[in-house]
Amino acid sequence: MLQVGNSLSTIRDILAILAIVVGGTWTLWKFTRERQHYVSANVKLSVQHKATTKGRTLVRVTLHIRNIGKIIMRLDRALVYLQLLEPWDEESLKSLESLDSEIRDEVSPVAEANWALVDNGERVIHFGTGQKDIEPGEEDEIPFEFLVPQDTKLMLVYGYIRNSSRRGYWALGDKRGTKVIEWKSQELGWSRTMYYSLPEEGAELSCKIGNK
Repeated sequence: MLQVGNSLSTIRDILAILAIVVGGTWTLWKFTRERQHYVSANVKLSVQHKATTKGRTLVRVTLHIRNIGKIIMRLDRALVYLQLLEPWDEESLKSLESLDSEIRDEVSPVAEANWALVDNGERVIHFGTGQKDIEPGEEDEIPFEFLVPQDTKLMLVYGYIRNSSRRGYWALGDKRGTKVIEWKSQELGWSRTMYYSLPEEGAELSCKIGNK
């Protein structure tokens, strides 16, 4: 009976070990397959404006970030550009007319005009380590303010947040005729754009929110 009891105990120990191994393997597979080890976020833009007494218009752009992933999100850089659409810039319109109908550029494909920036229309914020951490399920916002010329009527607002946890990716490459897996450095992040029109002088405060 003692031998049978020892055998049963050994079998239970083996089954327990197998359960731990299977559970760990399943968790790792799920974690990798569903990309849970990567930062994941929802990003939105909101824009407000107000005429000032200085002959310029105050524009406030806010980046809204929600961490929808499973790991902490650490931000190190965010930026906003205000690009001028109206009054229309002839050079920008020409760049739009010159775009090919089919874009084949593996390095930096572009299918939009090279719109000029609004005067004073660029802001970049650099965060130190731990200054802008967002826990899973939580959200935060980053505000930017600008003073733009009062004759500005239509802008393209561009917002970007850099993903500090990913600075490149693994890809299949070719080295002297041999296929190899190699690391390609590339800045990755989240970007959003939206059109924003400014009414005539004296208009009330307005706000628009866009996902793209």
